Amino acid sequence: MKMKTLWAIVLTLVSVSLSAFAGGEWVFTDPPITQTPDGSYVRNPDASIRGDWKTSRVLHGTPSSLPDHLPGMGSKETMLNYIVASNNMAMNVHIGLVIETPVRHELRTGRWADGFSSYAECLKDICTGFALVWAKYRTNDLPHDSLVYATITVTYFNDNVVGEDRGNGLALQVYNPVDTVERVTLDKILASIEIDDKINYGQVIVRVPRLTSINMLVEVEPGLIAELDWTAAGAKPSSLWRTLSSREWTTPTYLYLRNWYADGSKPGRFTLRSQTGQVVTYTQYGDDLGDVRLEMLRGATAIKISRPRGADIDLFSSPDLVNWTHQISVQVGSEPAMVNVAQPSINMQFFRGVAF
Repeated sequence: MKMKTLWAIVLTLVSVSLSAFAGGEWVFTDPPITQTPDGSYVRNPDASIRGDWKTSRVLHGTPSSLPDHLPGMGSKETMLNYIVASNNMAMNVHIGLVIETPVRHELRTGRWADGFSSYAECLKDICTGFALVWAKYRTNDLPHDSLVYATITVTYFNDNVVGEDRGNGLALQVYNPVDTVERVTLDKILASIEIDDKINYGQVIVRVPRLTSINMLVEVEPGLIAELDWTAAGAKPSSLWRTLSSREWTTPTYLYLRNWYADGSKPGRFTLRSQTGQVVTYTQYGDDLGDVRLEMLRGATAIKISRPRGADIDLFSSPDLVNWTHQISVQVGSEPAMVNVAQPSINMQFFRGVAF
């Protein structure tokens, strides 16, 4: 009964505070995304999402071709920087504190954002929001041993254009432990959501030309492959993929890449086929597998292979562009690979690489 009374006080404070943070400031609100008993995430129908964002910011129309590079892939920092950049979709950022008392209670504040230059800059901005939320909690006599969790939720919103898919979805959800109520400080709250901390749910959302199929292969562990086949009719995940992703969000014109492979931590191949017949395979760094980049160095005695990152490269040489000889196989990681080659004879040597 005591906790019900305390929570009623918190809710009263929330309703009083709504008018104090209008416009682009932090506004207290209900969580925009909630978790169902089966573990999936759904939009909260009670969330007070304000619709004052400008639809002119949203790009309409479908891109004419698949991208040369899949953005937001290759490292955790790259992924997070992309997610908070908004990418021509209206972005709503919610932050909050969850108190396990033992009944879960949550107080959140949120605002519409035009995007941030980096995830680090985003965290600096939301420090203000966390300070507001924690100040409200500290006005209540919450049990000192209650566990506190810091949360961030980033969602994208797009207006519904006739003949197009609605481009919206959950892009980021962080839910990390901070401490107990008596030991929580603002510094601890912010430390729990730094770049290197756990991301519970993250998605790189990319606008693409209308797709007919996708095939994704991710090596979860050496020799252990998770696979997903997608068509407009729906997704067909392997059993291993299903254990890692409970739901697939991709639509024909919006590609959703989940954080457990978009962060570049696992070897992967992602093949997209557009309605026009274009087919491109990308690596876990987002590089086009067909874009092999070679550069001759040091008086034609070494070759730098810079792309595609995450690929195995077979290097071939030829004196005449007709007869080719395999020289070496190398793997390109996040940094370029260097290959020493024999000093060419009087006949010019040509080189080419084949990625797989």
